[in-house]
Amino acid sequence: MTDENKPERNSTEMRLGLGPGSIVEGRYEIIRLLGEGGMGTVYRAEQVAPLRRPVAIKLLKAGLDSDEVVRLTIEVAGLNQLGEAFAIELV
Repeated sequence: MTDENKPERNSTEMRLGLGPGSIVEGRYEIIRLLGEGGMGTVYRAEQVAPLRRPVAIKLLKAGLDSDEVVRLTIEVAGLNQLGEAFAIELV
């Protein structure tokens, strides 16, 4: 594949060396980038241990202020109320 056909790497991928095939926390394999916003970067991934299941991983930007942390906590609590299929684990 030539360089012009390779997808561009976002700032988080370049800073942390993440991309498809990367393993996070020893149990999540990055599949692809879903999006990048004000609080961080979201990836489509697969949990590979202790069981295999599709997941989304949000990597937070360094230096979030307390208001942003509160917003994230509210987001996690709200999604966890949707049921087991949408359970979120903070790592």
